[in-house]
Amino acid sequence: MKWRIKLPSLSFPKWTIEPPSPWVVLALIVSTISAIFSAFNYFKSPPKARAALVIERFEDKSGPVNWPDGSQKTMHQLRMWFKNNGLAPATIRNVVVNPEYWPGLMTPEQESQRMDYTAKNKAMIGITPRGAEVVTGQEVAYPSNSAVPNELWSDFTNNKQILYVFAVISFFDEYSGDREVVTEICIRLDTSLNSWNHCFSGHNETRRP
Repeated sequence: MKWRIKLPSLSFPKWTIEPPSPWVVLALIVSTISAIFSAFNYFKSPPKARAALVIERFEDKSGPVNWPDGSQKTMHQLRMWFKNNGLAPATIRNVVVNPEYWPGLMTPEQESQRMDYTAKNKAMIGITPRGAEVVTGQEVAYPSNSAVPNELWSDFTNNKQILYVFAVISFFDEYSGDREVVTEICIRLDTSLNSWNHCFSGHNETRRP
């Protein structure tokens, strides 16, 4: 005799997989891109800081000077103070403070000519300190490249002569590395030495390579 066992039929639920919403896909893409950029920014080096040298004030340094004929004359030498308002130290390479006295206002062309002369001859007429560093917030002073007798200085203080200052400061900072940064200054100085006017031709700028 044959025995037959009838097993009950089994039924399984049907699972339906719905495609994700387009908004969900977009959100996943955006979050992935954001994560990638965050990782890059985490490992990226911080930006390099710059120095910023600006004029603070001028002062007159005067005193007697002995001449070859045995006489004495009072001479005046201008000193320019500037300050580092940047976030990085400035390593000074060269400073030129070139004062020029004129009986009247220069034309913009004359101003540019004298500024170009100062910039092109900075190595010859300027001061080249060794390893001088101006840190953030520090003030330093450099003298002019020449002194003038008391008679000419009196003409300036009595408004008979106009005192122009053509200055060039060359330096390096963290941002520039071994490339020279140049700040040019072209002004007409007030007799009080407390204020000044920029040259008509401009030239008051910092040039980076």
